[in-house]
Amino acid sequence: MERARRLLAHQGGGGGAEDCAAAAGRVYDKLHAHLAPLVGASGVEALIARSMKLTHSEFPFLEVPIREGSTKLRECLHAQEPALAAESAAALFGTFFALIARFIGERLTTQALRSAWPTIEETASDSDSDSDSESEDALTGLGVTIMATVEVPDSYTDLRFSPQAQGIAFLTDAIIIQRYLEIDGELRRALAVVKVRSSQHSKELREYEISSAGGILIGKALKGYEGFLTGSPRGGERGK
Repeated sequence: MERARRLLAHQGGGGGAEDCAAAAGRVYDKLHAHLAPLVGASGVEALIARSMKLTHSEFPFLEVPIREGSTKLRECLHAQEPALAAESAAALFGTFFALIARFIGERLTTQALRSAWPTIEETASDSDSDSDSESEDALTGLGVTIMATVEVPDSYTDLRFSPQAQGIAFLTDAIIIQRYLEIDGELRRALAVVKVRSSQHSKELREYEISSAGGILIGKALKGYEGFLTGSPRGGERGK
């Protein structure tokens, strides 16, 4: 609940009902934008709807068609007394944060909120940061193996594993990088295992191809090359 109040205040919800309604709308829009890539737009809407149902006994007016976005939520809160609008918005988003944390885990929830509100979440005085290292991902706890593909901007000066605004590399147990290389005047593909947590994995760079049947053919190791990160390796020969 405290996290919800903090974000609403940051979005300008400290005034009357109109200010609170506008702040709640902005919080909803940001949550939708930053969580939809993780759970889908329908997932965000379903969790908001569930949050409204759970807070319905205390705030029965919180029953709006959330698929219409934040507009109806703003109108609903605007019609309430200022104190009631503020308390109901805090209860709604506080419940939502609890639900999303149960669904994707506290660490990933906190990471998503930090990407939406970097200064607020990074300097928060509550226990959110401490719980990052202690809590396990909810899906992993259920024995679910998660596989994600992340597209990052091409860069030949540094090595990135996730977009800067949505850094999630630290959450993963394994990372495989795929890269285009120019070798002998041809554009080729290579991959490497960057990280496998608690494992002595292979450090080799290997060329691979996509077969006509759609499968991946892993080739021999690329030996003796320099400048892999630049996209134009120098020297070397294909490993045996």
